[in-house]
Amino acid sequence: MKTTAGACLFLIAASAPAMTQGLASYYGLTPGRSKQADVEAVLGTPKRISRESAGLLYVYAKPRDGANYVEVLMDKKTLKVRTIVVDPDNTSVSHVVKLFGTAYQRVRYAFDNC
Repeated sequence: MKTTAGACLFLIAASAPAMTQGLASYYGLTPGRSKQADVEAVLGTPKRISRESAGLLYVYAKPRDGANYVEVLMDKKTLKVRTIVVDPDNTSVSHVVKLFGTAYQRVRYAFDNC
């Protein structure tokens, strides 16, 4: 994946159903709570859907607010959102807090300049 300076990945995840209280959400989509139909209602038809070992992965290219892409993984048993990964395009931390609240996780990779 090609990144630009200041671009980072932001991950919203639910590790267990009991952990969903207080989690960040993306336009009302909350891991452990939101379902497949909720994702489609908020983000529309995905650019690509793939079957992963953990469930269905929906990939959206430039869905909202300047994001390069958004990936939503739905649990294969419950079809509830398991994780949401957002790759913003040169966004600030304050904008991330506006979108997700303070319950987000910043993920850094060696290839990433953030």
